Amino acid sequence: MNEIPNDIFRYIIQFSGFIAQKHPELLVELCLKNLKAELPIDKHIKECEEEKLHLEYWESLENIPAEERTEKQKDLIKNKYLFFSQTPNIRVNDRDWKKLALRDESYFYPSSYSTEPFYSLLKNTPEYGLNLIKDLSNHAITAWRQLHELSDEKLTPIPITLEFPWGSQTFWGNEKEYIWSRPYWVNNTLSSAFMTLEKWCFEQLEANADLNKLIQRITKDHESVAILSVVSVLALEKQCISKTLLPLVTNQKILDLDYYRFTQDIRGASTPLISYQGKNLTHKTEINEIKEIYKKPSYKSFLANLIPGFMLSEFEDLLKHELNNLSNNLSYNYTEHIGNHIITENLLERCKYYSGYTDRTTYVVEPIKGTDKIAISHRSPSLDTPESIEAFEEVRRFENYITLTMWAENSLEKNTLDANVDLPKAIEFIKSQYGLDIDIFEDNCDGWSDETTRKRMEQNAVAAVATMVLCFRKGLADTDLEWAREIISKILDLPFNSYECSTPEAQLVFHPKKFVSKALASEIKNGTYNGDTRLQLLFIIASPVNEVSISALNACFLLYDVDKKLAYSAMFLAISICHDYLKHRIYNSEDDSDLAEELYSLEYTVHEYFQSDDLIIKLPEYKSPWIELKEVKYRPSSNYHLNKFFDAIKWERSDEQWDTTFLSHVLKQLPTKELLHSEFKEELLNFIENLINWTIELIEPSWSEQYSHEDNHSSLYEFSDALCNVISTICEVLPFNETYSRFVEPILLLKSEECWQLIEPLVRYCSCKLYDESIVSEDVIKILERCLDRFLQIEELKNDCYRIGKFDVFKNNTLKSLMFTRITQFDSAKRFANGNWSEISLILPIIDRLVREAGWVSVVMKNFVQLCDHAKNDYPAEVFADQVLTVISKPKLVGWQGSTLYSRISELVQFFAERDNPLDLETGQKLLRIIDWLIDQGDRRSASLQQSELFRSIKVN
Repeated sequence: MNEIPNDIFRYIIQFSGFIAQKHPELLVELCLKNLKAELPIDKHIKECEEEKLHLEYWESLENIPAEERTEKQKDLIKNKYLFFSQTPNIRVNDRDWKKLALRDESYFYPSSYSTEPFYSLLKNTPEYGLNLIKDLSNHAITAWRQLHELSDEKLTPIPITLEFPWGSQTFWGNEKEYIWSRPYWVNNTLSSAFMTLEKWCFEQLEANADLNKLIQRITKDHESVAILSVVSVLALEKQCISKTLLPLVTNQKILDLDYYRFTQDIRGASTPLISYQGKNLTHKTEINEIKEIYKKPSYKSFLANLIPGFMLSEFEDLLKHELNNLSNNLSYNYTEHIGNHIITENLLERCKYYSGYTDRTTYVVEPIKGTDKIAISHRSPSLDTPESIEAFEEVRRFENYITLTMWAENSLEKNTLDANVDLPKAIEFIKSQYGLDIDIFEDNCDGWSDETTRKRMEQNAVAAVATMVLCFRKGLADTDLEWAREIISKILDLPFNSYECSTPEAQLVFHPKKFVSKALASEIKNGTYNGDTRLQLLFIIASPVNEVSISALNACFLLYDVDKKLAYSAMFLAISICHDYLKHRIYNSEDDSDLAEELYSLEYTVHEYFQSDDLIIKLPEYKSPWIELKEVKYRPSSNYHLNKFFDAIKWERSDEQWDTTFLSHVLKQLPTKELLHSEFKEELLNFIENLINWTIELIEPSWSEQYSHEDNHSSLYEFSDALCNVISTICEVLPFNETYSRFVEPILLLKSEECWQLIEPLVRYCSCKLYDESIVSEDVIKILERCLDRFLQIEELKNDCYRIGKFDVFKNNTLKSLMFTRITQFDSAKRFANGNWSEISLILPIIDRLVREAGWVSVVMKNFVQLCDHAKNDYPAEVFADQVLTVISKPKLVGWQGSTLYSRISELVQFFAERDNPLDLETGQKLLRIIDWLIDQGDRRSASLQQSELFRSIKVN
């Protein structure tokens, strides 16, 4: 099987449900060929050979006498520095450790428990699914081992060997490899594979499958410890005590690894759901699935909790022997760690802890009240030492901090005081821990040690309780309010650590300053703020972490009805700090002089605005992203390795750059509808128009017909998405004649392929308005009709195009949005996606033109058939018949042969005939003509349908 392009691979994978039933072996072969990349050592050997040839080429070039060199050779030697990296060659980087020699992980993002093709293979042909996951896992763990060989650290991993009842098996990996079934540290291909496998295993247990046989089945030929994580969770779910699991509960490393897995799972579904932010509409099923999985008891336990059950079973003697001898065979991760005093002491301490399970006197057996069951608890003697008691108290405090923080987060999110924790008692607890003199906010918690993690959670808990005091202040003493304000003032001075300063998109889950934003907003809302409160809230927006910035920005926007000037100032400041990456430079630049001037200018502008009677504050303008050079520059062409040509560059990016990543977050938070009904309307519209023109000039420069240019616009996807969300709302609120020529037409007039980065989200958000809004805007429908005009002009729908029907991901998504098949189920929708298609007449003009003009291409017709299937209870039969007859009358049908279109159309014909029985003569004749055509194409179902009672009395002239 030859290698195929990624877009075709992704297209094929969408039909995994069908292919897995008929040709699972081909699906597995396709996936392995396209997902397995070159192993690190093979890649390194090839790169060394290429480097050798590269050096030999330059050596031969320089050996040519100067007087004999051509002009081209002289230019090459003169610009030699362009062809050699100025940075040292790093054989192994972070990207290698994440990819692990696997390709196309973006297709599997975000990771879910029902990812194709794994889901369909496991459901229909389990052995093929298990083999695919095993082969990918083994390939990845081989890459992991080879990366250790190539890495400068030169560490030699030590495997784990387990003696199962069916034989000995060896597994490789440490903590990160053990949790490949969690979307934390690994690429999305592996996490999706193992997550889907874990869900399938749970389903097998629910169907009363034998756990021991299931474990043998899924671990067969596996070489990574990742599969043992799945086994452990299954064992905990069933509370299984068996000979199969004995090797796991008597292996120190496995016990430690599963405790590490538990520490990740106990945080709940919030971490794996980070990658689903902003996808609540399109990925609701996956989000709910993750939430339900994380509620399972096995996710709140760890493997060592099964040891008491083994102690009270037939395996007691074997268990004692193995656990008491752990110290004789310490489980080091790497050969180089053997002999390391600190590591050895830690391992011996863990061995002592596990051997404590073998003492029967440490067990307590108690009946469970109200049931016929008993509870077996264990307390290790090693926990009674002063050090252990202190450690236990430390853990208990840490758990209390987590509980308080999550309680506050939940209460603030719902704007209702959660009764699970009593607020006065929470205040009392925090004060008892720290008194009134709290100095913990002087530490920025730099680094990733246990100490910094504990300290940051302390900070979160104190900040959370102080915020709760100010947000739910009714009935509290003034002394509590003053205490909370003192805490908030200290948090405002909390410095950011190096990770936060260097990682704008860091996902922090909790942060003290996120709580502070809500606290300051509460002060403003309740009228208890001082002269600095508004500025303090505004300048949290300039935090280095976008998540913290957006929390403050959103707090300002929520105060729109209370303080419009604050909301306008927040918008001005957020957009202004995007200029030249000011927000990032504040925390990472060494030149403070220019920064101080820029920041002072912004602060002065905001201060003057607050003091003035002006209703609005003018937003920044975006100038051209390009600048014309006075002298032509040269750079190697994209095909330089083939032709050794240089490109002449007369235009390049201007010095004025914008942080489009943060700007995309800002645009998503804008209260667009409120602003369009305010005095800020024209300022917002001017800004969005300016932003559209800047974006268009960036992706399709006005000079591009005269000068070639190269630029990577992949980073604009999130920005384009957010911008088009705002545009769609403008189109919904304002009349068509005010919006189309100003905001939409410039986008639709673009000619380059990159224009679909703007058109696709625009169509998607406009179509979503028809799902979500109680009253549908006719103006939005007009916008969609104009977008349809542009879609029908694409090359892939032209007869002479060699790529007919081969849409890229943007055009394919645009098609789904125009055909209303992208969102198939969303119960909260007002229409269509909730299963109610009674208002289908709203979109029929768009559907009708799309299918009549482009239905001859199979991918369009498949979406049309899918729509009709969803809306078949309300879709007009005569309209369907007219549309299909128009399509099949075309001289050319592309991609229909060998597809399921014929049988699916036949099914719909039968449904409509039965639904509207008895058919009126005209509709019946049209449907019968479709049947006759289907019979001519060899569809046997139609032949029997033609002779049925439904059509026996109808004749076609």
